[in-house]
Amino acid sequence: MLFGLTAYFEDGIVVARVKKEEAGMRAYAALPGLRSRVGNDGVLELHGLIESAQEDWKEDVLDTACDRFERRLSAEVGGLRVEMAQMHGSLRRWMFVFWIGQLMATLSIVAMILRAVDLL
Repeated sequence: MLFGLTAYFEDGIVVARVKKEEAGMRAYAALPGLRSRVGNDGVLELHGLIESAQEDWKEDVLDTACDRFERRLSAEVGGLRVEMAQMHGSLRRWMFVFWIGQLMATLSIVAMILRAVDLL
């Protein structure tokens, strides 16, 4: 079945969206041994500590990835500029050869016309 320009395809995968609070509550329910030792407050504090460490880790990974991407991008752009400069010189050379060829063809046509005029 088509909707618009793209084909509608149902792959049968079910994706459940869970709120962050609900995921945390499920984590608390899954740790009855820990809860019995440190209590609900201890589990909440541990969960908060883990979440803050995870957020810090995510930021560090993202910063590292961005830095690597920027370095790689600048290296690629630099290489592209060098390649473009080399192609620019080659293009100038071929343009000069083309212009010389056009000039020679134009001059030979003008010479043929002048000879034809002198013969009449």
